[in-house]
Amino acid sequence: MRFLTPVLLIAFAVRLLGLTDVPLSLAEGYALTGGLDLARILPLTYALPSIEAPAYSALLAGFSGLFSLTAFGARVLSAFLGVIVAALTARLGLAVGMARPAVRFASVLIALMPGHVALSRTVSPAMLVQAAVLLLAVLWFVLLEAEPRDGLWVRAIPVFLTACVAGGLFPAGWMAAGLLAALIALHALLAPAERGRALLMWGGALAVGFGLWIPVLLGAWGSMRRGLALQRLPEITALDHVLPFGAELILGLPPERGASWALAGTVWILAVVGIAQLRSEGARLALPVWVAGPTAAALLLRIPIPELFAFVLPGMCLLAGAALTLFKVRHLGTWGLLVVTLGAGLAALYDAPPPEPDIMPLAADLQARAQPGDVLIATHAWQPGLLAANLPPGFPVPDMRVVEVLAVPEGLDALLDTHNRVWFVTFENPVESRGNPTGRWLLENAAWDGGSRYDVVLTLDLFQQIEAGAFDACQRIDPFTLCYSPTETSLSAGSSLPVAVSLALDEPTNSEFRLFVEVVPPQANVPVARQEGPPANGLRSTAALSPDDTLIDRRRVDLTGVPPGRYEVRVGIVNPLTGRRLLAEGGGDSILLGTLQVGEGVVSP
Repeated sequence: MRFLTPVLLIAFAVRLLGLTDVPLSLAEGYALTGGLDLARILPLTYALPSIEAPAYSALLAGFSGLFSLTAFGARVLSAFLGVIVAALTARLGLAVGMARPAVRFASVLIALMPGHVALSRTVSPAMLVQAAVLLLAVLWFVLLEAEPRDGLWVRAIPVFLTACVAGGLFPAGWMAAGLLAALIALHALLAPAERGRALLMWGGALAVGFGLWIPVLLGAWGSMRRGLALQRLPEITALDHVLPFGAELILGLPPERGASWALAGTVWILAVVGIAQLRSEGARLALPVWVAGPTAAALLLRIPIPELFAFVLPGMCLLAGAALTLFKVRHLGTWGLLVVTLGAGLAALYDAPPPEPDIMPLAADLQARAQPGDVLIATHAWQPGLLAANLPPGFPVPDMRVVEVLAVPEGLDALLDTHNRVWFVTFENPVESRGNPTGRWLLENAAWDGGSRYDVVLTLDLFQQIEAGAFDACQRIDPFTLCYSPTETSLSAGSSLPVAVSLALDEPTNSEFRLFVEVVPPQANVPVARQEGPPANGLRSTAALSPDDTLIDRRRVDLTGVPPGRYEVRVGIVNPLTGRRLLAEGGGDSILLGTLQVGEGVVSP
C-alpha cells in the first residue's frame, strides 16, 4: 500500500516531536529492566514478587551493550516500535480481508491516536507486546489463507518460534495465548476438514510455544485465585471503567474532561458498528474476540488499569476504520473530522505537564536524615542509579550502602540484624499495599513512623529494628490489655526512639482505635515528639480483632528537633474520630513506659 508509507513517516515524526534526553522516569526505569508489575494487572505480585520478561530484558540489554543506549535512545526505540505496530495493524487488516479504505482509516487512527503516541514516546513493554502479538496474528492469518496440502510442519515452525518469543516478551503471555486459542477454536468449528487439520497443526505449534512457560502460568493462576480471595478489589462499574480507558488510552487526555468521555464513547460505538461492516470470515471472527475478550475479562475481574487494554487498541482501530467507511462524499468530510479530532488530542497531549513526580523533596529529606551505617533497600537494581540520575548536577547523593533485596524474609531479616536502620523508597506501590511483600514484611517486623509521602505516588519510609519478646508488665485500658517492658534509654538528638508493645482485645469492639507514643517533659502535658497510628502499622484493625487476639505493635518516634534533656515516654490508646483517650487501669490517659535522656550531637550506628 503506497498510502501507508507517508502515514508511517508522519507517525514516526509525531512520536519524535519534542522527545527529550532527560533521565528515565521511575516507571521507565522499571520497564527498561524488563519488569512488568503484575500487581497492576492481577493481584498476585505479593505471592509471586518477581516475574520478569526475559526476552524483553535481553533485547534491551543487547541494545544497551551494542549501541550504548541512552535515555533518548531507549525512547527512540520505543517510538520506532510504535511505528512498527501501526504497519502491522494495516497488514493484519489486509490479512483478514478488510477493504482497503477501512485499512487506510485504521492506519491513520493507530498512527495518530494521542494515547498510543504518548505510550510509544516512553520506555514501556507495551510497544513490544503489541508488536509481538500483531506479528503472531499476521503470521497466523497469512498461513491460514495458504492451501494446507504440503509442508504443514514447515509452516508451523514460524508460528511456534513466534509463540516462544511472545511468551518471553510478555510475562502475562497467558492473555495472548487464551486469545489465540479462542480464535483457533472458532476457525476449527467453521473450517473444512483439510483446513481443520492445518488449524490443529498450527494450534499445536502455538500451544507448545507458549507451553514453555506453563510452569510460570500455572503458578500465576494459582496465585491469582488466592489473590482474588484475599484482596478486596475495587468496585468498578462498566461506565466507570470503559470510558476512562477510552479517554486515557485513545485520547491521551484526563478522563474527567467531558469532551474526552464523549469522544471515547464515540470510538467505542464506532468499533461496535464496524463489526457489521466486516466482510471476511477471518475479520468477523478475529477482531470482535480480540477486542471483547480482554475488555470483558477486565470488567469481570474489576481491574481499573488502562494499560491492560494496550494490545487491543490495534483491533479497535481496525473496527473503527471499518465503521468510518460508512461515510461517503469521497470521505473528505470524514478525513477532515478525523484529522481535526486527532490533532486536538495531540495538541492537548503535548501541552500536558509531565506526570513524573518531583523527586527533589524526597532526595533532600533522605540527604538530611540519613546517618552513617544506614542502608537503602532496592527491590530492583535500577532504583539507586535512577534516584541519582533524577537529581540536579552537584546535588549530594546520600552516602549509604544500597542492597538489592530479592528474598523475603531471609534477606530483610539479615539486613535488619546488621544495619538496624533501613530506608525504603517506593513508587506507586506503598509499603502497606498487598502488592509490596517487602514493605509488608517490614511493617510486621520493624518499627515504623508512618513514612513520608511526596506527590501521592512517591514514598520514603524508614524502618528500625526492635526486639519484641517477653514483656515485663501489663495494664488494662478497657477494652484492651497493653503489655510493655519498662525502659531507661539514652539517645542523641536527631535519632529516633523505637517502641514495641503488645495489644490484646478483652471484649469485642466495633470502633477503630489508634496507639500513640509521646515524649513528654516531666511535670508537663505538651509532648515534644509524638507518633500515632493504627496498631501493627496499619496491618490490623481493632474492629476486626477477636477477643483474646494479641498483636505486636512496633513504631518509631522521630526525635529531630527535641532539645537535650530528660523526658518521659508514654503510650496510650485514642479514638481518632472523637479524639478521646481511653483511661488506663491505674488512672490517667496514658501509661508510663520509662524515661529517655536526649543528648547533643548525632547518633552513631
